[in-house]
Amino acid sequence: MDTKKFLTQLTFFFNRLTSEPRVGGLHISDSAILYADIASGLKTAGVRLAPGVISEGKVLDSAQLLAALKQLHASIDTNEKKIIPVAVSLPTSGIYTQSFTTPNVGRERLEESASLNLQMISPMATDTSYMSWQMMQETPDQFELLGAFAEKKFIDDFRILLDEAHLSPVAFEFPSLSLSRLVGLMGVGDAHPSLLLQISGDGLNFSILRNNGLYFDYFRSWRSIQGNDRQITREHFEEVIVGEIQKVMNFTVSKFKESPQKLFMVAPGFENDVQEFIKNHFGLQVAILKITTWNVAPQWYVAIGAALRTSELSGGGDFVINLAAEKIGSFFYHEQTLNFVRLWRSIVIGVLAIFLILFGGSAYSLGKELENAKRDSAIFTANPSSGELNAIQQQVGAFNMLVSNVRAVESTIAPWPSFFKKLTESTNAQNVVIEKIDAPSLNGLITLLAHTNSYEGVLSFKNALAANKNFSNVNLLVSQISARDDGSVGFQLTFNFVPDVPQN
Repeated sequence: MDTKKFLTQLTFFFNRLTSEPRVGGLHISDSAILYADIASGLKTAGVRLAPGVISEGKVLDSAQLLAALKQLHASIDTNEKKIIPVAVSLPTSGIYTQSFTTPNVGRERLEESASLNLQMISPMATDTSYMSWQMMQETPDQFELLGAFAEKKFIDDFRILLDEAHLSPVAFEFPSLSLSRLVGLMGVGDAHPSLLLQISGDGLNFSILRNNGLYFDYFRSWRSIQGNDRQITREHFEEVIVGEIQKVMNFTVSKFKESPQKLFMVAPGFENDVQEFIKNHFGLQVAILKITTWNVAPQWYVAIGAALRTSELSGGGDFVINLAAEKIGSFFYHEQTLNFVRLWRSIVIGVLAIFLILFGGSAYSLGKELENAKRDSAIFTANPSSGELNAIQQQVGAFNMLVSNVRAVESTIAPWPSFFKKLTESTNAQNVVIEKIDAPSLNGLITLLAHTNSYEGVLSFKNALAANKNFSNVNLLVSQISARDDGSVGFQLTFNFVPDVPQN
């Protein structure tokens, strides 16, 4: 067999065994909550918000927002207890972005360097804010990164209500980041800088894109535009558009030494008028952003862009802006482990059920045969011959053997799911990655090959395992502890598994 083809099939097989959790996109604005799932075709759901529930990105009425989130959950899935993972795009007014550079110290130290720089440039106190970053450009001398900052209260107000509505947030981002993925999906961006303008019910969002990536983000709310006026006149609106686009273009020229030639626009209800106005005033090539993959209105674009984040989640998703407290990689590892355990638990239960049905049917059949034999022997003689008694005893013995086999199968299979669950809890708690388990049976000595971040982590894991009542004879092989090129520490443990005693 061709080696490459074999490896491809093997990878596909293991991917099926550890399927990635389905993650939808959720766009929360002042006026609505919109959900999009692109896992198999496009599925959407939305709930409009009453005025005053959210204002300029801040939650003002938690009770009404929670009711709307629960209503959205019910329209997505009828099981109200089901946890639905979502990548959430929050109102831009609560999120601040800034680009910065760090020396090229190597990818292995990039995260540490970026975190230090974020703390230095943060516009808010680091202990009361969430910070994140993503790569924009890498050169031999430096990394160019985009940082994002948000108050913890701003994020947590949404996170708590989402969790209560069983909508589990695996990532928090903002609309321009979500829309930049759509530009990448459509393949209309290039190496030259271009502008992205979104006009929504929240306000005006101006962004700079390059190589389908987000480089700059700037937001003006309608309230800041209206000021003390009773309404926003057309002249004032056009004046703001001109002023803000000119600012962004000036920044683009100073940043990239070239003026943007394209402007992508998402402006439901404003497209034609604004498109012509910008063309005439700036001479830019203005393109109304349209998704050809799905026939859907522009108000769903941000939710779809957030849903597109699924492709980033399992492969390096921890290096894309995420203002959630927990890293995406941790979520995916946890979810894939649970999916793996659930799958094999179902397989074991299914196999056991087949054996029980098979042996139960055989036992029933043998029992009927035994009754028929007894009845026939009683008809012909009151004193059955020794040969007939021996035949009956053999049938009874076969029946008892089948019952013993069923019990043996139960005792052999049942502890495995418990073993994997207990071991996974210990490794997750100590940040240990399992490489190999040598366990011919749960009654004998089990060998574990794994790695973690440090020597202290190895010792901490060994002590934690020894303190667990489900593991005994825990022995750390000192000769097998070794530092690796990637900075991790490999080690080998042996131990015995002590299953919990079933409660009667």
